[in-house]
Amino acid sequence: EHRVLEGGVELALLAPLPARAESPFGIPAFAAGTSGVALQLGFARPTATGGFHNFVAAGPEAGLQGLTYLWDTVAVGGELDFALFGKKRITVPGKPFIDANGSGSAVSLLGIGRVNLMQARSWSPYVLGGAGYHHIQAKIVAASNEPNGQLCIIGTTTCAEAFSFNLKDKGLALTAGGGIE
Repeated sequence: EHRVLEGGVELALLAPLPARAESPFGIPAFAAGTSGVALQLGFARPTATGGFHNFVAAGPEAGLQGLTYLWDTVAVGGELDFALFGKKRITVPGKPFIDANGSGSAVSLLGIGRVNLMQARSWSPYVLGGAGYHHIQAKIVAASNEPNGQLCIIGTTTCAEAFSFNLKDKGLALTAGGGIE
């Protein structure tokens, strides 16, 4: 199990239609039948669950979210997210002759629901949640830092100056959040 914390800002690409007359700035209102698309930009940081944070560092995250309001306060839609985790130097306890680093990426596709907590306003606090699919991967490279040094895989006769490992996981993705729009 791997968990990722995501944070950032949303930029409205296509504002819901129409804006209510009482909104002096033309800020879109939340009304049944309106739809919108948002670009999300931020960061993703691996959590300690499953040890993924031992191999990769925080990095940029981008997402695309689309919602359609079924009622004035309830919307459903989907979200596609991509995170590129930064490179992290890994230390191997008791093995000072090994240099290792890791990097990774993740993609998720989610169905989401959103509930606005206020009506008849051009702004609203909201909560959202959803579920879907994720695919996460990390690449770890380990190399000897000694001239002509060799690393060997324990229990085998396989030795080399460097090894590359690709770790992959896929499965259920869950999301939850809240904010003010």
